[in-house]
Amino acid sequence: GARVTNSRANFLTFSLPNVDADALFMHMLKRGIVLRHTKNYVGLNGRWFRIAVKSDDIWATCLQEMTDYVQHDSSISPR
Repeated sequence: GARVTNSRANFLTFSLPNVDADALFMHMLKRGIVLRHTKNYVGLNGRWFRIAVKSDDIWATCLQEMTDYVQHDSSISPR
């Protein structure tokens, strides 16, 4: 499962354990979804992402693309 920080703003910070962060970043970018990586954030070591959630539709699209990646394109399968 995903790890998500508690946020009171319109963005989420999350990680997907056992998923290649760079590969996920590129997968999402190719689909027009821009994740903000955390390679320059102390303590987040580049394995966490941040995304602005501006509408329910945008979030639904993002969630579907991440699910598709984990189920079909990554080297892991969800439990």
